[in-house]
Amino acid sequence: MLVQTLEELRQTLSRKEQQAVFREDMLRRDIEDLQKRYQASERRCEELITQVPESTRPLLRQIEAMQETTSRRAEAWAAVERSLNSRLQEAEAKAAAAEERERSLNDRLSQTLSRINVLEAQVLHLWLMFVLSVETFLAISLTFVLLWFRFHVLERNKHR
Repeated sequence: MLVQTLEELRQTLSRKEQQAVFREDMLRRDIEDLQKRYQASERRCEELITQVPESTRPLLRQIEAMQETTSRRAEAWAAVERSLNSRLQEAEAKAAAAEERERSLNDRLSQTLSRINVLEAQVLHLWLMFVLSVETFLAISLTFVLLWFRFHVLERNKHR
């Protein structure tokens, strides 16, 4: 039962690790993409600022707002990544604890089985001693009966 639970925990951990790695890769790609886009936007913004007349200032403000949004999204993705890494570490710690419990239980099982083997050998020895005692008792009883019978036969023959 414990082995099955441990195996299920291992499988769950494996799936969670795979999912976390997949999500982490996606998040990294998203972050890299967002950072590249952010840097590209920064460069374009700087170029536009130097080239664009005053009439395009509202557009520049819109671009700045988009850059801020992109920056916030990158921070959000980073927070998600930290959360996933934390959960992964917790799952790994739980798996390690489960493995330690399994090792401990296997040790106890081994000790118990050894003790059972010793006790079974002792029971067998005691049973054999009992059987030998019963056989000895029966032999002594039979000898007693035979001697008693002979004694009575001799006594009868004496009186005749």
